[in-house]
Amino acid sequence: MIKKNPETYNELRAVHNLMQLNSHYKVSQEFLDEAYDFIMQDPNNTIDCGSTSITFKKPNGEVVKTFQTNHNSTIIDGLIVSSIALTIIPHYNPSSSGGGGGFSSNNNNNNNNNNNNNNNH
Repeated sequence: MIKKNPETYNELRAVHNLMQLNSHYKVSQEFLDEAYDFIMQDPNNTIDCGSTSITFKKPNGEVVKTFQTNHNSTIIDGLIVSSIALTIIPHYNPSSSGGGGGFSSNNNNNNNNNNNNNNNH
């Protein structure tokens, strides 16, 4: 938990968003305190969490700090955290039925061939 007790709604939202980060990533108490201070400095500061790193970014895209970490969730691929928003990037499972697209193309070709045959008679 973050050491500072939230006193405003925005502080409470920031704490909630960081607790979501904490539930998916292995981070220390010191990290959480530093992350809280960072997102409270500017409501547009973000913390981008990927599969192997967490990055503190300013609104202009400038990277302030990067931490190496591993997330402990199989249901998400990442998070974007700020004091005012939390974006969850769901885990993408590619479908194994990708070969079906050829059938439609073949069917269209067959229809085109049939139409050409009909026009030639």
